[in-house]
Amino acid sequence: PPRSTLFPYTTLFRSCSSWSTPRIHKSWIEHGLKGTLQILQMPISNCCICVAPDELAAVEQLGSFKGIRGAGCHVIGFDVCGAIMTVRRISTRVQEYTMMTETKTQDNVFVKVCVAVQVEPVAEKAYEAIYRLSNPKQQIDSYVSDVIRGQVPTLKLDALFESKDEIAQAVKERLSKSMAEYGYLIHQVLVTDLRPDDKVRNAMNEIDANRRLRTAATEKAEAEDRKSVV
Repeated sequence: PPRSTLFPYTTLFRSCSSWSTPRIHKSWIEHGLKGTLQILQMPISNCCICVAPDELAAVEQLGSFKGIRGAGCHVIGFDVCGAIMTVRRISTRVQEYTMMTETKTQDNVFVKVCVAVQVEPVAEKAYEAIYRLSNPKQQIDSYVSDVIRGQVPTLKLDALFESKDEIAQAVKERLSKSMAEYGYLIHQVLVTDLRPDDKVRNAMNEIDANRRLRTAATEKAEAEDRKSVV
């Protein structure tokens, strides 16, 4: 064809030949590397979790419960900034909670009862232990106080010290029945201390001291009578 008809094509060819192809490829590589580094720097912390031998972990994906994981290393899924995968952990060790309850005996003496409760989460009911109770100690404290305030007012102070085992057994039965549905096992309940008011304790000590003095005086008088007869 005539040269005039080839002018647009030759112009396009010359403009294309003037492009800096290596420079374009270099910029692509630079942008790619920057994007890769940005992705690598994003916190992907929950993709893989390690659960200790004394723990149980509940796995959630976008707020939905996915399962319970025991001891070991687990790949739970893709996560970005902790927004997709979350983990809730609970200790499987036996824990001891100490509660103090103040109430009144049958003979109108205020006394503080100290109770120790040994509790452990049940692995088969880990879901209930993690999600159904926000504060297990507070729940146990409520049950303990309820039983103590129901048992102690039926006893006099002297009988209260003799009934520590019966009170502990009543508390354990109530807790075992109530806390089982929340995934907790009650190992032992102990009444560790009974603390009457300081004035009451001093009065009891004086009564006991006077009783012992009377007994000692009586025995001394009987011994002197025997001596005088001899």
